[in-house]
Amino acid sequence: MSESDVSRQSSGDEYAERMRAAATQLRARATTAYSTFLSSPDEKTGEQWDAGQLLAHVAEFGPYWLAQAQLVVDGQSHPTPFGRVKSDAGRIAAIERDRAADPLALLDQTDAWISDVAGWFVARSDDELGRTGVHQTLGEMTVERIIEHFCVEHLEEHAVQLGA
Repeated sequence: MSESDVSRQSSGDEYAERMRAAATQLRARATTAYSTFLSSPDEKTGEQWDAGQLLAHVAEFGPYWLAQAQLVVDGQSHPTPFGRVKSDAGRIAAIERDRAADPLALLDQTDAWISDVAGWFVARSDDELGRTGVHQTLGEMTVERIIEHFCVEHLEEHAVQLGA
């Protein structure tokens, strides 16, 4: 195994560990706060979510961002445009559609995409992880940063949010 393979494996293991820890927090908090939870208002929109909306979002965003990372890997131009913003109709529809779903089923979906993201990340080459995409509000990001920001950090943010 080359030095870069070991580094990539180490980063992949760290990301997987962080995502699994956040999912564990979500699972523990969902059982105690599910019926009474209401998020703090979003700073920009004032929107507040109940626990169903939060878990529906958590279940849907991993597969979306993994597909967007693959889009950048496969892109013919660099930086490759990718992503969405909070007002994206598909995002809103998925949250609304699944907000009344069984919370444990949504958490199981989250666990599944965590495994998918972790495996996908480790299987990428350094070149693939270094490819750049451009997000309409956040600008240029490497594939590695897309995974870290939109999957790992985003999941951690929502675990903290549900616990607040």
